[in-house]
Amino acid sequence: MFVGAALFFLALLSREYIGDGYRWLPYLTGRDVPGPGGNNHFLTPYLGWGAWRLVQGTGFSSLLASVTERPVALAFFQGLNALLGAAGLVALFLLLHRCGVSRRGAWLGVALTGLSHAYLLHATDMTEPMASVPWMLLAAAVVRRAPESRGSRWLGGALAGLSGAFYLTSIGVCVLLGSMVGLRYLRHRQLGRGVVAVLEVGLVAVGTLLGILLVGRWLSAAPVAVGGHAQSFFELPTGGGLFGHFDPRHLMGAVFGFANAFAPLWDWLGAARLLEAPRAVLAYNLTILALLLAFVVAVGLRLRRAAPMLLRSDRAADLAGALLWTVCTYLVASYWSATYEKLWMGGVVGSTLVLCLLFEGGEPEARESESPVRHWFPLAPVVLLVLISLVAGGVRRRVMPNEDLHVATELSKRLRPSDVAICAGWDEPSSLLTHVVTPSFECWSIVNEMIATRLRPEVFTARLRALVDQARAEHRRVYFFGLLDQSEEEWRRFNGERLKLPYSVLEPYRGQAVVVERLRGKGGAEFTLYQLCDASTPGCPPTASQTSVP
Repeated sequence: MFVGAALFFLALLSREYIGDGYRWLPYLTGRDVPGPGGNNHFLTPYLGWGAWRLVQGTGFSSLLASVTERPVALAFFQGLNALLGAAGLVALFLLLHRCGVSRRGAWLGVALTGLSHAYLLHATDMTEPMASVPWMLLAAAVVRRAPESRGSRWLGGALAGLSGAFYLTSIGVCVLLGSMVGLRYLRHRQLGRGVVAVLEVGLVAVGTLLGILLVGRWLSAAPVAVGGHAQSFFELPTGGGLFGHFDPRHLMGAVFGFANAFAPLWDWLGAARLLEAPRAVLAYNLTILALLLAFVVAVGLRLRRAAPMLLRSDRAADLAGALLWTVCTYLVASYWSATYEKLWMGGVVGSTLVLCLLFEGGEPEARESESPVRHWFPLAPVVLLVLISLVAGGVRRRVMPNEDLHVATELSKRLRPSDVAICAGWDEPSSLLTHVVTPSFECWSIVNEMIATRLRPEVFTARLRALVDQARAEHRRVYFFGLLDQSEEEWRRFNGERLKLPYSVLEPYRGQAVVVERLRGKGGAEFTLYQLCDASTPGCPPTASQTSVP
């Protein structure tokens, strides 16, 4: 299974790179231990850095350069995620087997998880959460093997804490672990022992996570900075990130996020702006949503029918834990970001566990008492969803040209080393420009600067003004990329609501800028390059032949 899954993921390595992954490339491939990974993916940068140093030392990186057309480091880290994704599926198979799911059902669960959009996306690209998945699922498998054993509970809790050190939200598997343990004791009317057992799992998990962070902080304070800046959990204000606010309307948006976890939505603008999408996009997204709702209804009906039998079996604890884990993922996504696939990996695994327990768990005689068509038909919606994920997601990302990378490459050719480009920062072209194309000129990121100023607009404004004034004093050219032609509404959606940055912050520059070039990225999105021009600007395009900012 491991070899087959790894080869499958390696064959589908994405050409549409995720920025949260490749932004770490300069640190992962550097000579020094990388800086802090943030408290949401603390150990992941160190794993990547160690793996890269190993392949360089063995000469594998040179071999890789001869077999791939993409940047070698990017291909390596994508491949590392493919191996981690395959290991996660092996751990899932073991978990399903220990939950009493048939071998056929365990293979089904592995296929549904591996082909789901949330899992396939990260197993074929360079992103942070995949390193946590094998530990997370192994923790559940260990606890499920012997939930009454203190040793199993402690080891499972430790593995859950370790998974959280790679990606914080994976510690949510403790919801599943706690249910597996506590509800079994409750079923035998041993409430006190159940509470103690659940506390053991939770305290060991949290203790392991905090212990790893504290050891990292101690190492970073040592004369030899083995741990780099491991104190990031205690010093970086990333606990709430740029997202993280709740509105009751987000609960509806998370329904689309749940659907997106199994099959990718296209150009999703949010539930409130659903009708603004083109008709074809709207029809596709509504089809994905309809299949998800059909899947939920089918599971609900099956659960209602199977409830009497389930309540008499040990599977009730596993099923309740899987449902709770899925619900918790839904609520976290409602708070954080509805279609954030990293969060939804927990929801996908929880849903898979529910499906396998309902359709392929229990005694074989009970499964064989109904016709095959009746037995398998309720699974049709989720099967269609993951097939769409494979075709419209995995295969498409593998074969389609990366238009955003083309935009970044063209910009790198146009600008000179002495130039300054002020970019949005987290949009695909400017992220690729900074971290993959790696031009020699400075690309100043609005998002990164706002994070550095702890979301204080007045400090950001002063830094921007100082940057522009210094560049002009040194007779360097100043560009704005993909910013000045944004409408106030477009600006508000992220820069206003998330970064707390007013639209007027760039007003002093709009009247002095002229259009240099318009480039089209993925999905026909237009990115405009502007240059600040005045009487002292060297090499400024003739204003008569250019279009100034409206």
